[in-house]
Amino acid sequence: MDCLRHFRGHSNFLTFCGSESEGGCLYVCVALCEESLKEHLDKPRAEAVEDEEDAHGRNVLASIFKAVQELHLHEYVHQDLQPENILIDYKNTVRLSDFDQSIKWTGDPQEIKNDLEALGRLALYVVKKGQIPFEQLKAQSNEQVLQLSPDEETKDLIHHLFCPAENVRDSLNSLLAHPFFWSWENRYRTLRNVGNESDIKMRKSDSEILNLLQLESSECSRSFAKWTDKIDKSVMKSMNKFYKKKKTFYQDSVGDLLKFIRNIGEHIDEEKNKWMKEIIGEPSHYFQKTFPDLVIYVYTKLRDTAYARHFPQTYNPTKPQCDQGIQASALARSEC
Repeated sequence: MDCLRHFRGHSNFLTFCGSESEGGCLYVCVALCEESLKEHLDKPRAEAVEDEEDAHGRNVLASIFKAVQELHLHEYVHQDLQPENILIDYKNTVRLSDFDQSIKWTGDPQEIKNDLEALGRLALYVVKKGQIPFEQLKAQSNEQVLQLSPDEETKDLIHHLFCPAENVRDSLNSLLAHPFFWSWENRYRTLRNVGNESDIKMRKSDSEILNLLQLESSECSRSFAKWTDKIDKSVMKSMNKFYKKKKTFYQDSVGDLLKFIRNIGEHIDEEKNKWMKEIIGEPSHYFQKTFPDLVIYVYTKLRDTAYARHFPQTYNPTKPQCDQGIQASALARSEC
């Protein structure tokens, strides 16, 4: 009850309307929500296309992260994060509920870590669209859960939930800026912006950013280690024509790949390059699929440097969250 009252009016929490006591029972009035996250994901739907962007799942998880972040910042821990305790109202707003096990944080980091571990499993549950039962995920080790991640962004996000920074109470604040929450267009735009750095365009060998981005010998298995071999040969040949006189063709370096991405972005929509667009398609999708670990690699190398200025700073859900105009409420009986 304290938790419900404390977060009354917050768009990512179940809305508390009031309470009454009668005959030794406490009656709590809350806003009506149509379904739980489990029910939502259990609905029959068209078969998902593999390797496609899931903006809906990203928005759902951003709402859950924001709610749990708010709990932790106000020194509460939920202690029962699971799909049945995430509700969705008639506006498709995602709301955190069921605070009967919630407590005031005692200062023990493990209490918050328990929430973060549950959140890691919830993240995979949502990304996999409920195909792996949550109870099954709870029974698996952290490492087993990580190995089930379908992409690098999900895997890295869950890793940081399982192994949070020292300031555990503020972990979710930084994770909401994680590439998992970037749209594919924002990921592509970030790579273009980094590739627009003058040191990268000029191949300045002693530059800080090129040294930061250089692949180590242990990283030769990266999808982009031999990136020139993965680009369509006709596209590669056309892009190299610009450097024909200087004989400074694109090389298999991260810096040159980012410069290539930048140059594709600048020129692919020109009429003379229409044929190239027909081969590549949407560049944001093409580079995400061709080099699935590139965004995380660049993010990891640059996030603690001045070059992080190229990253999107905040996550903004595409669907507005609103508490106004609640159309219905429900009486929930508890503590008889």
